[in-house]
Amino acid sequence: MSTQQVDVPNEDGQPDTKITEGATQESPQWLQDWVDLILATKNIRFWSPPDDPDKPELPYIPGFTVRIHRHIPPPPEPVPPLSTEYLRSVSQSEAVVANPPPETPTPAQPETAQLTITTPIATGAARGSQVVACTVVLRDDKRQSTKQFQATAKIYDPLYYNFKLELAPDPRDVVSRAHHDYSTEAAAYEHLLKTGQTAPGSFAPEYYGTWTFDLPIDIKGNPRMRPVRLVLMERLQGTSIRDMRIRNNPDWSLGKDLFHFPEEYRLEVLARTMQGVVKQWRTGIDQADFAGRNIILVTNNYAAGELNGKGGLALPRIVLVDYNYATVQSLPEPFSPPHNPIAAFWGAYLCEDFTGWVPHEWQDIRLQREWLLRRFDVVSHLYQPLPEHILPEVEELLHADATSSEPPATTSATPGLNVPTSLEPISRPPYRTSSPPKLKFGFGPYEFLPYKTIEEIRQLVAAAELEPSTHRAKSNEKR
Repeated sequence: MSTQQVDVPNEDGQPDTKITEGATQESPQWLQDWVDLILATKNIRFWSPPDDPDKPELPYIPGFTVRIHRHIPPPPEPVPPLSTEYLRSVSQSEAVVANPPPETPTPAQPETAQLTITTPIATGAARGSQVVACTVVLRDDKRQSTKQFQATAKIYDPLYYNFKLELAPDPRDVVSRAHHDYSTEAAAYEHLLKTGQTAPGSFAPEYYGTWTFDLPIDIKGNPRMRPVRLVLMERLQGTSIRDMRIRNNPDWSLGKDLFHFPEEYRLEVLARTMQGVVKQWRTGIDQADFAGRNIILVTNNYAAGELNGKGGLALPRIVLVDYNYATVQSLPEPFSPPHNPIAAFWGAYLCEDFTGWVPHEWQDIRLQREWLLRRFDVVSHLYQPLPEHILPEVEELLHADATSSEPPATTSATPGLNVPTSLEPISRPPYRTSSPPKLKFGFGPYEFLPYKTIEEIRQLVAAAELEPSTHRAKSNEKR
């Protein structure tokens, strides 16, 4: 097989890596396609941001203090994008100062406060939104202190978004991106507030409103002021599932995991998180970034009666954060029950975003789906019916387990599958049903659905054939 050496330029346009190209039909097609892609792009010089002497060092460090003002956020609609040609011709500082965020009406009851950063949570000069712990002191008209509290601030400062697209040879429109993140997250929290989902102990953080402040900057020697937007929310004394991972095996290649937590505990936390997600969907909001980094476990805030927990551990409060990709819609009455978590997570490959939390065996998605069928009711009036397009796969799994002569492939915390007698269409209340949102990988009180015996599931199926009017009354009682 003949070969050819191909120079691949780095970001400076200089040859960096050598690739050997196969010239015969024996090369796999995917390899040929990959080499063709490299060859097609080898002469592209990737754009790099110009020098930006006017850009200040990242100010969002402990001790940073600023006066903030209550702000009405704009609707989550895109602003006119800045052209690539324009962005290539200016520095990031010039682009940000020349294109401030859109103005909105002044609040009917203006508020001011003093914000002081105490601890960085997720910060960086090219990170994007800056997340910090802070102390907030509310001020009255005479600038006297009226209230002090701890909070988390999420600051959408376009000057500290990455000005370079990661996978393209172009600059990023940081102004539009920061506007998108702020307006989307603000709309999500406003919706959560209006639907009663930000009360203490909820599945979402408590919400303290949207705010703005001004920072000084010199552009080519000319002093200017630039506005910056932020959202204030509850300071959570917890850790994300991703950040809780540690190295439990001396073999570095095996990576980090959380297998020091009992599997029963880990899967119960996952199940409750899924229940929280579908309950949010029911109220018209989809967080749209379901991942371990966005699930915070608050272990010093146990729900009443949950101290015995699972696997010998008390169960934590579970909080879903990061709503800058969320979608919000208003749902007409009557609300239908939530989607069944079986349907919501049927196509999700949890081993990707919950590595080290879910069993390694779930790399076989069939085992993940078997757990969903064990943990949640296939037939339940607490949830919408399963959508028809997954029923064949559900029925195949149920009956394969029921007829197998071998013990079911289960993890240590899950018994065998519970098999209903039928998954044929059954009488239902006239709910407005829909397909669950497509998960992007990316509540209290909880409703727990204990594992059902086969006989109990048969009774549920039989009960589902009652008159619709009787059914609706029973469903309303449970809701």
